[in-house]
Amino acid sequence: MTTKFYTFSKFKAPKSRPPFSLIHLLLMLFLFLLFPTPSLANIYYLDAINGQDNNNGLSESTPWKTIAKVNASNFNPGDQILFKRGAVWREQLNVPSSGGPGLPILFGSYGAGNSPIISGADIISGWSLDSGANYAYKATVAASPNMVFEDGARMTKVSSRALVESMASSWYWASNVLYIRPSDGSNPSTNGKTYEVSQRASCIAMVDKSYVSFENLKLQYANSDATGSSGFDVKTSTGNVSNINLTSIESSYNYQSGFRFKTETTHTISYCTLTSLTGSYNCAGDYVETAGNGDIFLYGHGGVVDHVTLTNSTFHNSRYFGIDITHVTNSTISNCVAHDSGSSNLNIEDASDTITVSGGSYYNGGQVGGDSNGIGIGGIGDSNRSSANITVDGVEMYGNVNGNIEIARTNSNALSNITVKRCKIHNGLAAGIGITGYGHSNIFLEYNLIYSNGGHGIYYLGTSQGSNITGHVYNNTVYGNTAGAGMWILYSELTIKNNVISTNINVDGQEIYVGDIQN
Repeated sequence: MTTKFYTFSKFKAPKSRPPFSLIHLLLMLFLFLLFPTPSLANIYYLDAINGQDNNNGLSESTPWKTIAKVNASNFNPGDQILFKRGAVWREQLNVPSSGGPGLPILFGSYGAGNSPIISGADIISGWSLDSGANYAYKATVAASPNMVFEDGARMTKVSSRALVESMASSWYWASNVLYIRPSDGSNPSTNGKTYEVSQRASCIAMVDKSYVSFENLKLQYANSDATGSSGFDVKTSTGNVSNINLTSIESSYNYQSGFRFKTETTHTISYCTLTSLTGSYNCAGDYVETAGNGDIFLYGHGGVVDHVTLTNSTFHNSRYFGIDITHVTNSTISNCVAHDSGSSNLNIEDASDTITVSGGSYYNGGQVGGDSNGIGIGGIGDSNRSSANITVDGVEMYGNVNGNIEIARTNSNALSNITVKRCKIHNGLAAGIGITGYGHSNIFLEYNLIYSNGGHGIYYLGTSQGSNITGHVYNNTVYGNTAGAGMWILYSELTIKNNVISTNINVDGQEIYVGDIQN
């Protein structure tokens, strides 16, 4: 038998250390303090019919009733405030708290039915026939309204009490009294119709709040105020705002804009995601210039609006712009539709920089007046800044009154690095693509299909006031434009190649016209 010998190394006992359970406990406590967990967040419920503000609000069976209760409460990051579907609140939501990174405060909905409505209007009753009138009725309304609705249809404001008697579906307000003539001349106390009068500045207002999300809400009939408050209104006052997210929000028939994001002084609003919005019939002034800027208005007023993503949204029948972009940077607009706006469907101006517009369609702009483009890109701003680095890619534009797309300076500022490519541009009442003014640089048109417009297919219309427009025109197809050349060029230095230009109807018989160039 063979004997084997084994040599073992000297065994060393581990050094003494605290019990594992204590280390684990200390680590958990540290993480808990550093990162609040969603499990600590609450869900609050509102029911405009069956709620009570003295409930705890923490279940569908114990909901709060009023927005006033929400406005007076403080919320923690990750909290949710849910409005019952099918209900209407006639109050203004003033968001009281901010969320935190990864834990936004959410305002949304619960239950079945239509999206909950937050209305800026009150229902008016107590009507009586005006003295000496046959059709004009009056009721007490304390605050001056900007809009009055009969069964959801906007009535027409007139300039005197006497005109109400003679004009169906009209109204006038003075000295805390509202005068109306119903559409059929009937008694509003007995005709079964609902009369609503706009009274509150906004439906949702938020000042200096960040990390807040909104889903599945309907906003309507905001009255606005001297500051231009809108249906959904975000602004800065003392600091910056960031991470505001909207999904499936409808904002309609607000006197000013449907949605407004406005900075003050040098502040910023940044990193906002806006998805599946609907804005319609906003900017409801009696004249296009008197009320609002657009169904949605991103407004870097003094400061800047930065890193906004606007996607899959529809804006229509604004009495001014559909989408208004003013001093906005590093932002994208993708797969949106804007149509039948009073002025341009999409307006980009005032030192906006690094903007990409892709997909979607912009049509029938200019129903009231103003710029009246499908997309308008302008250089308006102070003397030290101008819009630049804007790309329009894969968009369809048609039926717009002034030009399907216009790139123009409106004061001393030229534009630079503007690219329009892979767009379908047709059946406009004027030009397909128009570039006007002097000094614009690097205006590029590539791979566009431009046809059946009522003016030139493309024009670069510089002036003798300053330097020539520069850029290039590559690989475009331009045909069948009915009242101008395929291309009309003045005071511009361009590289033009690989374009198909044919059957454009020009009185001078020229498919391409090249005029003066500055020396």
